[in-house]
Amino acid sequence: MPAALVLVSNDSGISQQDDPLEDTLAINTGHISYWGDAKASNPYDEFIQNRKIKSAFESATAGQREEVPPILVFRKPESGVVEFCGLCVPNHLEVRSYYTASGTQVPNY
Repeated sequence: MPAALVLVSNDSGISQQDDPLEDTLAINTGHISYWGDAKASNPYDEFIQNRKIKSAFESATAGQREEVPPILVFRKPESGVVEFCGLCVPNHLEVRSYYTASGTQVPNY
């Protein structure tokens, strides 16, 4: 397990790719929804960063908090700017799918 996990989310409209699953950073309420980095060419369960996130959630669910690295959350409000949002405590992991423009189903965390 890494010493820390770093999640970086783009604000709407500045992503370099067409991403139908937008991250939600509700900093005031302390809630985020972060979609992993899977692509049609890189399945969610093979992508190394997604495996690290899954491992952190599995450790948290098993009550092994000492095994869960701190999760640092950042946002990119505009190109070239990164802001620290806070620390994240994992509490829910699910696999959801979206479809690419060509109709390919892409599951992702």
